[in-house]
Amino acid sequence: MRGKGCELPARGWMSLSAAADYVGLNKNVLRRAINAGELVAYQKPATYSESKRTYVLVSPDDVDAWVRSLPLASYGPMVD
Repeated sequence: MRGKGCELPARGWMSLSAAADYVGLNKNVLRRAINAGELVAYQKPATYSESKRTYVLVSPDDVDAWVRSLPLASYGPMVD
């Protein structure tokens, strides 16, 4: 279940945007799944040299498992 034109990522952590591209969904869909406790995420605090925002990271394995657990069409249409 990869998004259009996306390569399979290295099996480490990936950003929420990269995960959304990977599965072909909007990143807000993944945020809803994280907030609902359906998808595990790690919040990486910004370092001093980075901006003050935190980064949400997910495991590709967790994303794959979450997608496989979805009932068909439960999260709306896929976004290009």
